[in-house]
Amino acid sequence: MLHAVSAHFSLICTALCSVKILPMPKIILYAAVSLDGYLAGPNHELDWLRDDPDYDGYEPFIAGIDTLVMGRRTWDVLAGFGEWPYGERRAYVMSQSLEKIETDLPVTVTKQSPSDLIESLRQDAGNNKAKIGDQDAKDIWLVGGGLLVRSFLAADLIDEMILSMQPVLLGHGLPLFPAGFPQRWFERVRVSHYPKGMVETHWRRSRE
Repeated sequence: MLHAVSAHFSLICTALCSVKILPMPKIILYAAVSLDGYLAGPNHELDWLRDDPDYDGYEPFIAGIDTLVMGRRTWDVLAGFGEWPYGERRAYVMSQSLEKIETDLPVTVTKQSPSDLIESLRQDAGNNKAKIGDQDAKDIWLVGGGLLVRSFLAADLIDEMILSMQPVLLGHGLPLFPAGFPQRWFERVRVSHYPKGMVETHWRRSRE
């Protein structure tokens, strides 16, 4: 009897150990910010952003992204650029007032809460992995703006932050981190310096 029970638990252990835990997509806040913490001027001005020919962080970042999440006002700014710069990557616009977007782009309006949206996206990622097999996980880019960042921080959904600090003080504008979320700790992954003064910091959420 003891031998049979032992054999049974041995089979269960073997089965559990053979199950491969696939990584779920990370939510990454990737943004440019001024020295005084603004992501845009008071009227969404972005003319203070400097191009740095030595900056080489965007291409490897976007290569690991297949989904973008943004707020209504951020969508309005991006839509005004004319050309959609993100290829076939799907985008979700989180808005309680916007019903739909008339576009051929892979853009969906959602009224879900941040937690519900991310749960559904991670379920989709798990189902796709089950269908097509193991491969590198693609992450979710939290584009902004500040109010959406605050709601994601309040729900403790941001896994990493990559912040490109521009060497300028705006004095006023739209803050990247509006007040109103609990204290969150992050650990530094790396710091990169660029000749024109930009400093990029990469942070990972510390939940211990």
